[in-house]
Amino acid sequence: MRRLPRQDWFGLAAFEPGPGRARVEAPFYLLESVDSTSDFLLGRGAGGIGRVCVWDGWGWQAPRQQRLAPPAAPAAGAVAVARRQTRGRGRMGRTWVSAEGLLLSWLVPPAPTRSATSLAVWAGLVTAIVLREEFGLAVDLKWPNDLLIGSRKLGGLLLDAARTPTGPRLVAGLGLNLDVAAADLPTDLRGRATSFRIEKVRVPQPAIVAGAILARFDAELPSFRADGWPPYLRRFAACDRLRGRRITLATGQGPVTGRAAGIDETGALLLRRSDGSVARLLAGDVHVVDVAERPAGGRAHGSRARD
Repeated sequence: MRRLPRQDWFGLAAFEPGPGRARVEAPFYLLESVDSTSDFLLGRGAGGIGRVCVWDGWGWQAPRQQRLAPPAAPAAGAVAVARRQTRGRGRMGRTWVSAEGLLLSWLVPPAPTRSATSLAVWAGLVTAIVLREEFGLAVDLKWPNDLLIGSRKLGGLLLDAARTPTGPRLVAGLGLNLDVAAADLPTDLRGRATSFRIEKVRVPQPAIVAGAILARFDAELPSFRADGWPPYLRRFAACDRLRGRRITLATGQGPVTGRAAGIDETGALLLRRSDGSVARLLAGDVHVVDVAERPAGGRAHGSRARD
């Protein structure tokens, strides 16, 4: 086995995901190409080309690149990152366009947990907090897990689950735009998407962003599972993109319209209707009805940029 050079596209030598993840039993799949990082960890699809990297206590070790089938029984905490996805997807079955960024999936360690909605919103919030605190980006969270700067999307997170011969698996898939320029975005996304580069902050290696987010996931997941939302509600309110906005939520039972009023202790969206009643919603596609916007872009107040 050999170490990859510092010049590799991911930056393996700079990947510091914390002591909870730097273990041989939680391998790191560094993929050049795959249909979907989440499908890969869920044991689905055709697999991809890449390396299985492990931490030896001193640094990351990586064999030569090879064709990798989806792992039959990956260890809890396993991570897959890809340079390219051919079948990436977002919420509501939409296609996720790879745009010079971070494409990462994390196999959530099994444990008694809250609802999938609650965990998805929490993971989106933690990602937003890291991007604010570590990279100086004024990121808001649009429930349940879209990451926005102003009205433009920087990325998103999707929770996916599957039953496998070795038991149920829950995977959190994250996509973030890093080094794409506005002119290089697909035409239909210009003005609707953004990136580190477009926001004029220093573009870090994908490894640095991945390490910061994964380390925070590992550090805070046990306390979230134990204590739930109370310790997070103030931080959620500080970056809640929808709070006070008039929105329509498309649900399986039809559209629901009202003013967003935060979340409850399960991560469900609270929507205050015109008659004063409050709807509690666990899933749906959000459309903002009013046109008022918060100030967009720039660095988050009080945040620091990370080189």
